[in-house]
Amino acid sequence: MSITADPVRSAPSVDFTQSAQRRTSSGASGFDRQLADAVSGITRSSARASGDLRLNMRQSTEPVRGNPVVAPPVSTPATPTPAATTPAPETRTVGNPFATQSPALPAASAAKLAEPTQTSWSLWDGPRDSRDALPIGGGITTASGAPKIVENAAAARNQYNYVGPGAKNPYFTNPGNPLREGYVQGFNNWFLNNPAILGPNNKSTPANPVYYSTEEGAQEALRLVQQHEPGAQLASRTWGGGPFISNQPMFFVTLPNGKELNAGGILEGYYSHGCGVSVSSDLELERSVRLA
Repeated sequence: MSITADPVRSAPSVDFTQSAQRRTSSGASGFDRQLADAVSGITRSSARASGDLRLNMRQSTEPVRGNPVVAPPVSTPATPTPAATTPAPETRTVGNPFATQSPALPAASAAKLAEPTQTSWSLWDGPRDSRDALPIGGGITTASGAPKIVENAAAARNQYNYVGPGAKNPYFTNPGNPLREGYVQGFNNWFLNNPAILGPNNKSTPANPVYYSTEEGAQEALRLVQQHEPGAQLASRTWGGGPFISNQPMFFVTLPNGKELNAGGILEGYYSHGCGVSVSSDLELERSVRLA
């Protein structure tokens, strides 16, 4: 094959005469050898590639540094076979219809069930609130028929969580046990019967019994005031002015500063005219003592 310059395009030209003659002279046997060599080369390359592939597939799955894909084998622990157990004897639980005995209640629930739910001397058939409880010790009177007040050791449960002196009174009230007429058993027996103001010509005018407590009632009034002013004392005198005089003595609670609080008035306010003791009873009494 010879290359000559083309005078027109100045580009090399190829003479295919010699190439054609060379292919013709080589004959079919030369072409077959070339084809066989080419096929053999391709087969060897494929075999090497296949061998590499099979080799990679046999490699261990242990983690290879820098290879985030290959993960270590995960071993699954054997599941232990549960041992045969003897069924436990029947336990009595809440909601078990086959229990032979009622379950034991927690101490708090048992104590709650033991609380009184009604007063025999002053019934209340209205709604109740589980947060409120009746105090104990109510409905008891002295020989005179007046209320016997013994302060409870613990405050009656109430939704206000109030634990002051009033909540320990046997006649404490709350929304679940509200104020009502006659709740303080024997309340009227803390007061004198038929107090009157005597005037000229033996004429008398009925006096307000609220201001005429008995000595027994006056002692309760003193107890209440001493919760806020321990130095308080009890005194009594007969009221009179000009031609007028009372037919019964009045009792007063005297404070250290010399001021006096009518004993009957203390009972009337604190016990809500016999309807019971409320949270505000302590607050009002304390205010009266402080402002006197």
